[in-house]
Amino acid sequence: MFEYNGKFYKVIIWDWLYTLYNPDTAVLYQWVEELFRSIPPEVTHYLISFAKHPDLRLKKIQSSAVASYFKKVVIDTEDKTQAFTNLLHSENLKPEEVLVIGDNPSHEGQAAKAVGFDYIHVWKFAEQKGYTHE
Repeated sequence: MFEYNGKFYKVIIWDWLYTLYNPDTAVLYQWVEELFRSIPPEVTHYLISFAKHPDLRLKKIQSSAVASYFKKVVIDTEDKTQAFTNLLHSENLKPEEVLVIGDNPSHEGQAAKAVGFDYIHVWKFAEQKGYTHE
């Protein structure tokens, strides 16, 4: 279980761009690998990312240092709410056990809430964990 703000989560769903990966510098943010190593191994990680070029995005994710942590990677080309709903059903997730971490409250934040998942903005999350989101 992963404790965050007094609540325990079994599942974390991550966004990719500007959450874990900085496209401006073409590398993971400096704190990402350390954070993944610190999360208990029984926590299940998923990644859902919006991309206009899904094959290129998937290759970038698969070549990253954190790729092995993800049980499943979903490249969404249209609707993040539908992608979350599909994951909820295909993986038999319980909404109250899921935390979504992303950089865009109006995109993955609204989609998470529509499905019943908790959401935290990555900058706030990183800061509360003692990291700088740079």
